[in-house]
Amino acid sequence: MNILYIIGNGFDIAQNIKTSFTDFLKYYTNRSIDGRVAISSLKASISEDINTWADFEKQFGLYTSSFDTIEQYQEVIDDIRDNLEAFLIAEREKFILSPKKSEKFLKDLFNPVKYLFPSDKNSIHFSDNYPNVNIVTFNYTDTIEKVIGKDVPFEYSKSMISSEIVSSLIHVHGTLGETILFGVNDVSQIANEDLSKSTTVQNELIKPVANYGMHNTINESVEHLIGTSDLIILFGTSIGETDNKWWELIGKRLKSNGAQLIYFVKSDFVYNSKKAYKYGIECDKQKNFLCARLGISEKSDILENIVVCPNSEMFQLNQAVDLPSNI
Repeated sequence: MNILYIIGNGFDIAQNIKTSFTDFLKYYTNRSIDGRVAISSLKASISEDINTWADFEKQFGLYTSSFDTIEQYQEVIDDIRDNLEAFLIAEREKFILSPKKSEKFLKDLFNPVKYLFPSDKNSIHFSDNYPNVNIVTFNYTDTIEKVIGKDVPFEYSKSMISSEIVSSLIHVHGTLGETILFGVNDVSQIANEDLSKSTTVQNELIKPVANYGMHNTINESVEHLIGTSDLIILFGTSIGETDNKWWELIGKRLKSNGAQLIYFVKSDFVYNSKKAYKYGIECDKQKNFLCARLGISEKSDILENIVVCPNSEMFQLNQAVDLPSNI
């Protein structure tokens, strides 16, 4: 069984690493600007309503309409990337690894259905015989590598009748210390018409185009994984518009060949056993939002192949505590 994980920033946040764009923007707007007008103007706009900027990439695409020249844009985008990398490098050092955290991560990785409610578990055709796991992360940090603790690919376990393998780990938006991709999904998300026509801007600000421009095979590899996966699992991602390329491909996969999807989503919903029916209402709300991104009709039979699981303990690694050796 081929299992594909699409992991977003919520994974790091679940480990108490403050890597959300909102956390970064609080840091960024308090940094000195050295009299640079274009950067000062951006920070002033962010400070007016930081919540509006929570989807920083989308909002920056809209903000490009404020630039008069490509030089202004370049000065600002370089400053954002430099500060974002510095912020994330400092934050990632706060992650404390332990053997128990690694053990929980790998056990969760190969048995995601254990967090589902009974009827949802029954609807997923999950096979634990020879599960082959691939991971695509949107994160710049190496938190997952630290938790795994070994080079990918590797065989996690093997028996006479089965084996568990992690085959690949791909950072679709780059990694700290190398190129990190910050930007939008396509040219329509760049509000400044002149900039949107610039090949230089397209190659830098449109993330899929940037991957092609670096002559890597990331786009092709992720496309192949989506197209060959039996079970796709989304964790810690807000399904943002600036990654529409991937949501559209996942939607096509679900429509074409009976693949299934589990969406582990963080929400404000609090489960109450006395009002358990509200769980279904929350799941339907989240599923409708997801399907809109995937391009799947709310009346489609494909909805039967999608399970939503709000606020599970999946990948909550801080719950795995190493006991003192004298206990």
